[in-house]
Amino acid sequence: MTSLGLQTTPLIYLLFALPIIGGFFSLKWKVASVISSLADVIISIYLLLLPNMEGLFFIDEISKVFLIMNSSITFITMLYSQSYIRDGIVKERWYYFLFMLYSDALYGVITLNNLGLIWASLEASTALTVILVAYEKGEVEMEATWRYAVIVSMGVSIAFVSVILFYYGLHTLTLTSMIGRGTNTPLIVAASLLGILGFGTKAGIFPGYTWLPDAHTEAPATVSSSFSAVLVPAAAVVVFRIYQIAPFMEWYFLSLSAFSLLTASLIMARQRYFKRLFAYSTLENVNLGLIGLIVGQPLGALLLFFTHAFGKTGAFLSSGVYMEELRTKKIEDVEKRAGLSKPTNAALFLSSLAVTGTPPFGTFVGELLIFIKVSQISLPLLAVMLASAAIAFVSVNYNVTRMLKPKEEREYDGALGYISLASALISLIFGIIALEVIQ
Repeated sequence: MTSLGLQTTPLIYLLFALPIIGGFFSLKWKVASVISSLADVIISIYLLLLPNMEGLFFIDEISKVFLIMNSSITFITMLYSQSYIRDGIVKERWYYFLFMLYSDALYGVITLNNLGLIWASLEASTALTVILVAYEKGEVEMEATWRYAVIVSMGVSIAFVSVILFYYGLHTLTLTSMIGRGTNTPLIVAASLLGILGFGTKAGIFPGYTWLPDAHTEAPATVSSSFSAVLVPAAAVVVFRIYQIAPFMEWYFLSLSAFSLLTASLIMARQRYFKRLFAYSTLENVNLGLIGLIVGQPLGALLLFFTHAFGKTGAFLSSGVYMEELRTKKIEDVEKRAGLSKPTNAALFLSSLAVTGTPPFGTFVGELLIFIKVSQISLPLLAVMLASAAIAFVSVNYNVTRMLKPKEEREYDGALGYISLASALISLIFGIIALEVIQ
């Protein structure tokens, strides 16, 4: 490791320590979660300016972007939670404690340079979020939590077998030593197949993505936001690392991702619940980003992941206000009732444009770069991606428009709508900047 890498390491340790500290202090003062996550935002932005590093941690451009995503989304959701979260299946203070530890586990998924430790971090994220998914303690929430725990645990178990096979095939689990070393042997092929199936369960890849719409629909809006914005994309990056180990399996990875985004977009067209609609949108966006990484368009993929994170956070947080004020999850119920205040409506509208790749949002620029790259590789794959994006665009924006039809406006003087709007605007701002830079 370089001297710069050695100087960077204490910052990484501090990045990991702050959520734990914030979580413990949140047991008494919930605002500690906001302060510690804001400090992590500052550290992650500073790390973006430093050279890449290898050692115990593997910090490359992908890791740096995801560090900012995780810390920023955690900060936004913790700020939103101050007025949104009440006692649920556990006392409110335990919600903050578990959420901060879950955020810390995601740092491990993003930065650790050992496939076994990455697996352990991903498993920890599951264990820490089971209570968060069931937080509102209704019967439907419990069923969704059960599906989440069982399906994801099965996927992580398959991923564990993949890790073992990789170790026997390559005699190491150090990620930087494994990348590019996978050969077309039965052992490595089996490890790769199990890897995409196992880790892909958390990453929203068919067939293991069935937990995601249920968990997103029933979990608190803040948990849904973090799942869509960071957890699922981070797991997709782990799948990409598997691909980097055995790049000879490119078309297997591309085919499964393409099928995932196509099926997700088709199912999206028949959704009746707005949070479920946004959950399927996550599957479509994340698989588009994964394809971008695999075909060699990291700029487009990272721009898509980053701006989608803020757009989808705005979508779920504004959805949380709708659920709080109107006491419903159905699109048709919202259509028939009185509307909400302008900040919340604007947040939902802008978020829906952001997550469907509408210009000039950053997701549009990211998708455009990916489409251009794919057009040079495979026209059938491009056709599937364009068709999926078109279906998703119509499905999301048609239903959101139904929810925003002119109605009697309800008075709402809380800050939740403004926090949701700010998150959506970040996606728009980065899209405008990206368009200027590319031109």
